[in-house]
Amino acid sequence: MVVKYIINIKILKYCLTLFCLLILISCDNPEQQTKKETDWVKEEILEQLTMLRKDVKSLKNDIAKMDGKLSNVGNQRPTVKTNAPKQVKLNLGISTGDKKAKIAIVEFTDYQCPYCARHSKTVLPKIKEEFVKTGKVKYVMYDFPLAFHKQAKSASVAARCADKQDNFWGMHDTIFNNPRKLSNEFYTTAATKLKINTATFKECLKDSDVARAVEENIEYGNSLGVTGTPKFYVGKINGDSIEQVIVISGAQSFAAFKRAIDTLN
Repeated sequence: MVVKYIINIKILKYCLTLFCLLILISCDNPEQQTKKETDWVKEEILEQLTMLRKDVKSLKNDIAKMDGKLSNVGNQRPTVKTNAPKQVKLNLGISTGDKKAKIAIVEFTDYQCPYCARHSKTVLPKIKEEFVKTGKVKYVMYDFPLAFHKQAKSASVAARCADKQDNFWGMHDTIFNNPRKLSNEFYTTAATKLKINTATFKECLKDSDVARAVEENIEYGNSLGVTGTPKFYVGKINGDSIEQVIVISGAQSFAAFKRAIDTLN
């Protein structure tokens, strides 16, 4: 963090210097400026820009070294973390994918979490296209609405109610695309657009068993050590669980999931 502040200060210093030099050019009477003076100012501006580029490049390298994020990290294969659970259950979540898939990705999500939304919109479609549709991976969704997101739990219930009518992903995507509209009225309107039976859906929203299933997901997440979302567990399927678990925390790139899957193959 300190080095990042230094970069900002350096940039500010150079910007001020360049600004002053530009004032010299613009404010002086052109008739009073000699060609030599004008050329000097231009050369000084170029010199300042060159120094700025060198300083920023050097300081960025310092940040990479301090954070332990050297340029070759992106090429390293992920390893099973020592704090990863030995097994993660699959049968408590909602899943999609081939029953014969050998690997599963388990996601703990919160429908009001902006990082979960980012994953849903940018990375999940690629995972589905390359791994789920090809039969290589099963994708399992767990509810983990955080306490300070007041509408997240009701959104989880709505998604589960849509799942009862085979339209989980339609509701899942609709909710993530409208994070500020969450309410039972919104879910019902969305259900109508998704051609879900509205009367059945409304009754489901009040079903205590569905709410309890969300609570069970939260409890199970807590037992695994989930504290934030999105949280992912990638592993080899063995019955109704995954083993050799690799943990991925936060909204990561598609490459992170590909590396994890390649490691398990």
